[in-house]
Amino acid sequence: MRKFGCRDVEYLDLQCPEVRQAVPSWMVDADLCGQMTCGLQPAADLPTLLELVRWLKQHPTADL
Repeated sequence: MRKFGCRDVEYLDLQCPEVRQAVPSWMVDADLCGQMTCGLQPAADLPTLLELVRWLKQHPTADL
């Protein structure tokens, strides 16, 4: 796990056997997570985003 930031948000880089993913660090902190409010409904679910990651790995930016 690696921490990095962009503006006011810190992210955790999670590396699992088949998937590499970054999530906002507040998502793994119960106190901070409890302070968050609901926003807009998600436009894509996790399986769809993981499929996008797989597709992007198969089609490097040089191919776009």
